[in-house]
Amino acid sequence: MKQLYFLFFLLFFSFLNAQIVTIPDANFKNALLNTECVDTNGDGDADADADLNDDGEIQLTEAEAVLSLDVSFQNITSLEGISSFTNMTTLFCTDNDLTELDLSALVNLEVLGCWDNDEIVALDFSANINLISLECDSNQSLEYLNIQNGNNSNLELMVANNSSNLRCIQVDDVTYANNQTCGDDPIAWCKEPNTIYSEDCSLGISDLEEITFSIYPNPVTNTLILNTKLEYNNVKIYSIQGQLISEENTDEIDVSNLSSGIFFVSITVDGRTITQKFMKV
Repeated sequence: MKQLYFLFFLLFFSFLNAQIVTIPDANFKNALLNTECVDTNGDGDADADADLNDDGEIQLTEAEAVLSLDVSFQNITSLEGISSFTNMTTLFCTDNDLTELDLSALVNLEVLGCWDNDEIVALDFSANINLISLECDSNQSLEYLNIQNGNNSNLELMVANNSSNLRCIQVDDVTYANNQTCGDDPIAWCKEPNTIYSEDCSLGISDLEEITFSIYPNPVTNTLILNTKLEYNNVKIYSIQGQLISEENTDEIDVSNLSSGIFFVSITVDGRTITQKFMKV
């Protein structure tokens, strides 16, 4: 009989342990246990920690109860364990030291802010089919971003500018993506002028090396001339902040009205955007 009780105790203890979410990063765990990181009433402000029973651990039921989480500014290097927060719709993890960010298990995620994580090289949100707002700007090591989730038309805000190494954003439809602008419209997509949209970034980047065009004179005062044998359309001029200045259908562009400074000119070739920088004097 004692052996049966002992076996029952072991099984019960194992069951309890199985319900505890493993969170290896001490700073992430501390944020969940000891900071106001959970928005419990939906007003946009975090007002409670995630440890509902105050036992110093995060149970699976506690993770599943979190709908909105903000663990920004916590020196977190890993969000391992976040996959248990399956009902989460809003996550902010900005200004941390993350080296990767796997949110593929968070299929209900609608709002994500992950800017200022300068060690992240690639972000893949293709599994997050319900995203309506994504802010992943100012990630200085970021080279690749995948938002090809089959629902790009629902993505009202996509901010990926101020990431100087970001070369390609993988999207559902290049034409749709290139038609989006960075502004105050209900739908705003922001990126650097030299970042391209592609439906396959693994192909687009390698092919891009062979697709070039030249511009002259540079610096330029009045007329900027494009020189290329490529068939292109949508010649666009952008400010250094990424704002669209003008759109032309000619290889001789009047820039006399531009103020002095750095600008970008881009052309679209087979759905890919190629950009050159020029100086207006």
